[in-house]
Amino acid sequence: MTSITKERRWEPAVWERSYHKVLELGEALKNNEFMLVYQPKHNLAKNRFTGVEALLRWPRRRQGQVPIDKVIDLAERSGMIVPIGEWVIRTALKQVKLWQDNGLTIDISINVSPRQLMEEGFAAMIADVAKVTGVDPSRVEFEITERIASDPEQLLAVIGEVRAMGFRFSLDDFGTGYNSLAYLGSIPVDTLKIDQRFTRECTSSIPKAAIIKSIIQLAKSLRLQVVAEGVETKDQLQFMQEHDCQVLQGYLFSKPISAAAIETLMANQKMEQTEPEAPPSCIHCHAVLIDDRTHNEQVCHACVRKLLLGK
Repeated sequence: MTSITKERRWEPAVWERSYHKVLELGEALKNNEFMLVYQPKHNLAKNRFTGVEALLRWPRRRQGQVPIDKVIDLAERSGMIVPIGEWVIRTALKQVKLWQDNGLTIDISINVSPRQLMEEGFAAMIADVAKVTGVDPSRVEFEITERIASDPEQLLAVIGEVRAMGFRFSLDDFGTGYNSLAYLGSIPVDTLKIDQRFTRECTSSIPKAAIIKSIIQLAKSLRLQVVAEGVETKDQLQFMQEHDCQVLQGYLFSKPISAAAIETLMANQKMEQTEPEAPPSCIHCHAVLIDDRTHNEQVCHACVRKLLLGK
């Protein structure tokens, strides 16, 4: 009986029919029940984590973690995605600024829906958040999907306005829609994200592997960054390395973690990759110059004496 009740609780049709669930979303937002976690992105060229994707979560004491895809689906259908999306953006940008103030340079990507972009005042809201937080816009990327093309003229105007502020855009789940190439030609983006459904089968499906190779080459020809999401195995990692995919994201590197965990991860990485500065040495004998330095700090006293005496 318990299992049946639990199964019905998260049945999509039940969510769609239940008006009180929409009210629960509003209460959750009001009571600050939502939280963000962050999944690191690994830059292969730099061999380190350089950015994160902000992901929404709704932990509840009794029910546990609410399936976030159901939350997003209901939020979009009810219009609650607008206030929830604004909360996500404000929270994420505040966090980036905190990291920035702590000496950590971390790029962040934030998902935005077509419904958010269509909302009047979206660009003004972004400008306000940027002003309040003082975040560097070049560190922030908004992830959009091909569905934005339902009303391209209005959406392109909004995207252009936000990009003019210095923010970047990426096209998420690229290749999964029927009009990927057509949309790419009209939507100004900076990054293509390879959908995890392709990544999952990159070593077992010749067609999927071919699609990934084509996306990577297309991104290079258009001078766009390319990110592969859903990397979970070493074989997938090797495939992406061999075909020069620039940035990888997935459980092989890290699951989504808290802001504090991200800060620890990045700080430790910074310490590991910071090489100690070599002490100055004599240009003749290569002896370390500590207190035995001349005025030009390039030759030790012993070598100076030898040069003066002609030895």
